[in-house]
Amino acid sequence: MEVICVAGSPPFDPLTAPALTRDPTDDPIVYSALLADVDYLVSDDNHIVPNGDTEEYEHGDHRILAVRFGYLVSELMADIAWDGIDGALLKEAF
Repeated sequence: MEVICVAGSPPFDPLTAPALTRDPTDDPIVYSALLADVDYLVSDDNHIVPNGDTEEYEHGDHRILAVRFGYLVSELMADIAWDGIDGALLKEAF
């Protein structure tokens, strides 16, 4: 699954992360994704994706879409032939 990968942000002090979510402990996670300039932040955390399946974040010139795993699979990866993929791989990805 090449769509799911890890991206790294430049180093920063987590205590300096701006307030982006309702939970200050999640702000460094979202801020890190913004700095890494990722396309999607996949999370089922209710503070990162609080209103349904997606949440947009923006800081400076960085913008990302946080999505729940189910939304990623059902909407953003809808064209994939899931029957041809070993279910154990999907469990590991989740």
